Amino acid sequence: MLRSEDATPALGAWLDDSGLDAGSIAGALVFGPRRGVALTDTAGVVRFAGGPAAEAAGLAPGRPLGEAAPELQADLDRAL
Repeated sequence: MLRSEDATPALGAWLDDSGLDAGSIAGALVFGPRRGVALTDTAGVVRFAGGPAAEAAGLAPGRPLGEAAPELQADLDRAL
């Protein structure tokens, strides 16, 4: 299940506003036991999370990615 920090805007509208293709993102969400996706804002705060792996990692909307997955902090710092 996809979860949003802000339930007001629809995921599709948010993706469109961000210049992302909703179909490609949705296609990447293969709900196997080790799959998942998280979208962050430029501050590294999770805005959308979905899939079993995202839930198992504690990736939840509103939570900083580096807090939920500290091993990703160096990669996050380089990317942002």
